[in-house]
Amino acid sequence: MKRKSHRRNEHEASSNNDNIVNTTDMMYELLTNPSIQAAASRSRQSSFPTCASSSLITASSSSSSATLSSFVTSSSTTDAAHNEHNERLGHDTKMMQLPSSPRRVRNTVRVRLHQFCKINCIPLRRYYTEKIKPFRTVTVAQVLCATYILVLTFSHPPVGITDPTSGNIIDPNSVENTKNGVIYLNGVYRPVVALGHWQKVFLAISRISAFSMYPMLVILFVTKMKALQSFFSKTPLSMYLGILNQAHDYHAHAGAYIALDVWVHTLFHLLRWLAQGNIHLLWTSAAGISGLITVVATPLITFPMMYFKDSLRYEIRKGLHFLFYLFAVAMCFHVPPCAIPNGGFIAPILGTCIVLYSLDACYVYLFMCEKIETTSFYVLSSGVRISMPVSERFLKQAAGRGGYAYINIPWINDKQWHAFSLFEDPSDSSIRQMFLLKNGDWTNAVHKALSRDTTRPCWIKGPFPSPYSQVSSYDNQILVASGIGITPALAAINAFKSSRRINLIWAVRDSAVLEFFLEHMYLDHDGWNLIFYTGKEPLTSAIESANTNVKIIKGRPNLSSVIPNVIYGIESNKGLPENYTMRSKNEMKKHLTTLIRELDVDPSMSASEKVATIRAYGQDLGVSLPEVIDEIHHTLDEIHHSRNTPFSANDLSSPSSIKTNSERKKRCSLKIDKPYVLSRVELEQHGCPGSPARRRSMKQWSTMRQVINKSDPNSLLKPAFRPWKKNVQQENYVKNLDKSIMSTWGIFFCGGSGGVISDLRGISFDYNIDLHIDSFAW
Repeated sequence: MKRKSHRRNEHEASSNNDNIVNTTDMMYELLTNPSIQAAASRSRQSSFPTCASSSLITASSSSSSATLSSFVTSSSTTDAAHNEHNERLGHDTKMMQLPSSPRRVRNTVRVRLHQFCKINCIPLRRYYTEKIKPFRTVTVAQVLCATYILVLTFSHPPVGITDPTSGNIIDPNSVENTKNGVIYLNGVYRPVVALGHWQKVFLAISRISAFSMYPMLVILFVTKMKALQSFFSKTPLSMYLGILNQAHDYHAHAGAYIALDVWVHTLFHLLRWLAQGNIHLLWTSAAGISGLITVVATPLITFPMMYFKDSLRYEIRKGLHFLFYLFAVAMCFHVPPCAIPNGGFIAPILGTCIVLYSLDACYVYLFMCEKIETTSFYVLSSGVRISMPVSERFLKQAAGRGGYAYINIPWINDKQWHAFSLFEDPSDSSIRQMFLLKNGDWTNAVHKALSRDTTRPCWIKGPFPSPYSQVSSYDNQILVASGIGITPALAAINAFKSSRRINLIWAVRDSAVLEFFLEHMYLDHDGWNLIFYTGKEPLTSAIESANTNVKIIKGRPNLSSVIPNVIYGIESNKGLPENYTMRSKNEMKKHLTTLIRELDVDPSMSASEKVATIRAYGQDLGVSLPEVIDEIHHTLDEIHHSRNTPFSANDLSSPSSIKTNSERKKRCSLKIDKPYVLSRVELEQHGCPGSPARRRSMKQWSTMRQVINKSDPNSLLKPAFRPWKKNVQQENYVKNLDKSIMSTWGIFFCGGSGGVISDLRGISFDYNIDLHIDSFAW
């Protein structure tokens, strides 16, 4: 009975496990052969239904054992490659041992499969989130276009062009046309003959690549229609047109796809023509000639912007980009419109895009340009600040107080327009400013032409919306900037500092730029202002302590720690930035002074307990008292050194009898200049008034009273919360926050650093935070 009961319990457990992991059973069947199953069956009939792993290995064939061992070894190798990740997940990284029963095999396979998927699917999920998800609407449109042309190509007439008898794509009315690689369709000769399986595959790939390009061509032009974007950004349609807020990303995505797609399309057409012996179609047909022109023009348009940003000047890359007119005109002649519905859409689609783009450019040039007669140029060592009073039209069309505009300085070069971010003058809302950092030929030419501050005319074209226009969509923002990318962040801070919590993380290496913005801008909002200075030139002490809510850290920022720490401090209320402003610090010092006054006349506590009370109160406020504690330790060390008495930090520990700080804040305000009165507790604990312990306790309290009373609040109260320091617990806290909370946070970046963009994309993926990038890496 015991044996049957044992087998019945095992059978029920195995049955339950089978119901949970059916997929594991399938893998188990694949990994084991009948000999292993037979050995497992014999083990169940024994008195103890477990068998050693060696007996299973002996019973199995060499091929099955090799398969199972290979799976186990690969799992272990994967664990070793991702050792750090597994340790965070709490997984064991040791080599997996072969299980001792079929049920344990299934469980182990399930665990290992879960591990493998969790580790290796992270890069796939991140790739989907970064590369596919933002453009999924466009991808759906591409799939629909590709499906359409496949149906019309391989269906029988009258819908398609595939011959129902032979199954090939031929001209049923002319053998000569088929031999020459063309069919006569809708009054035009089309080089789409496909004989045999491989030729039909080549034709399918070519036509899929052609029709999937249509949505990309439309995006390519729409993302450069500045007037259209500016108009839609102020309408409710902006809620549904994500392309308006990510125009540069869409444009770059479409350009990269077309750069590859053109070559794929051409390659498989050439392979099909070579297989037929009709390569002459490349230079004898309209499709071949127009295709040859686009193949030559495409790399000249795309490659300089994709691969030669550092080696080619911006003006050269910009000039080559205008070859898209040649590309578009050639594509219009690639397939005649009479081929519709089986092709022929390229001419009306691209023709419409060219006309709309040209009209948009004319509108911007004629109606969105203005001459600023009194443009002020302020020369700095690292660049030029431009301040210009703009018209009412400009202010009315501006989407918020930021955005960007193109500027032309005719006395430098009247043919070049360059885009720069705009930020509002804090003292005059009708004045817009730009900052030109010496970072290229044109900006260096401007700086070289100006030997002193001057007022001269310039032309400005705009304004146009940028990704920073979405700042108002979030309660809490983290603005990340590198170098001169601080300008749109300043516009956002000035616009929303009274209604949003805005946090700034700025990495800058030019000391002149840093000092200029700290001296002329107002960072008085209730947010963290973390400036990471990476330059080599020393900063003045006045700059380093100019603003109490501005923290200058020397070194590069670890964004993967700083961003979650900022979120933790605000969401947990343990690191609110407004607690570290001068106003808050003055209030804290008043509370500390009041607390000292009431503790001065409290006979129920010893001096060491009073010191601990002050220290605990400071920690509750989120600040430490470094100078006070250091001064106490220094004084006590001198006393103890003269008496050879060791001093312990326990003297400053907080006793359990301390009353609550909220009670002490509400009590009386006595004068602090009264002499210290010895308490009854100290007389009981330390004995006679002249004992060393009593003097040490009195010295602690007297020193703290003096330092707190005389110190400057800014130097006295140091923040106990330091978001620039790595803290794993705080990062885990943020990862566990609800999605409804994280949806109130947004990250905005302006800069040209590809490394920073990659890090921010990873942070956005890990913490599920929206990311908006205003990149000027053109």
